[in-house]
Amino acid sequence: MSIIRRVRLIAAIVLLIATCLPLSECSRRDNKTLTPLRHTLAQYVFPQSNNDFEYSYAVGAMRFSTWQAGVFAFIALVWPFAAFVFDRKLLRFRLGWLIYILELLLCGGTIYWLCLFTALGHALYGTYVVVIAIISFALATLVFFVMDIRNFLRQRRALKAGSQSA
Repeated sequence: MSIIRRVRLIAAIVLLIATCLPLSECSRRDNKTLTPLRHTLAQYVFPQSNNDFEYSYAVGAMRFSTWQAGVFAFIALVWPFAAFVFDRKLLRFRLGWLIYILELLLCGGTIYWLCLFTALGHALYGTYVVVIAIISFALATLVFFVMDIRNFLRQRRALKAGSQSA
C-alpha cells in the first residue's frame, strides 16, 4: 500500500472517530452557575451539556428521522471511508477521473457542513480534527488525480510515438 493510500485510510478512520468528538460549544445566557464546576479528565475530553453550555456532537445530530441534517452529518463524516474502500473498483471505468472530482467536491462539502454545524458556537478540538483529516484526504486525492493525469498523458505520448514509428 502506498503512502498516499495510507494517508487516505488514516484520514478516513479519523473521520469515523470524529463522529464521537465534540465539535462546538454554545453558551447559554440563562441559568448560569456562579461558581464553576470542577471537571474530571473525561469531562474535559468529552464534555456534556449543562446549565452554562450546550455541546454539539456529530453523532448526536445523526437522527435520520428528523430534518436536523442527520443524514448530512452521516454522509459528511463517513463517505471518505466508503471512497477508500471502493475507489479501486470505481476508477477502472473509463471516466474514473470524475470520481476524483466528486471526492474533491465532497471534501469541500464536508468542510461547508462543518461550518454550518458549528456556526453558532465556539469550535472545539473535534472541529479541528475533522478539518485536518478532510484536508489531508483532499490533498491525497489531488495527488492521485495528478498522478493519473500524468500516467494518461505518458501513455498517450507512447501510443503516438509508437504509431509514428510504424
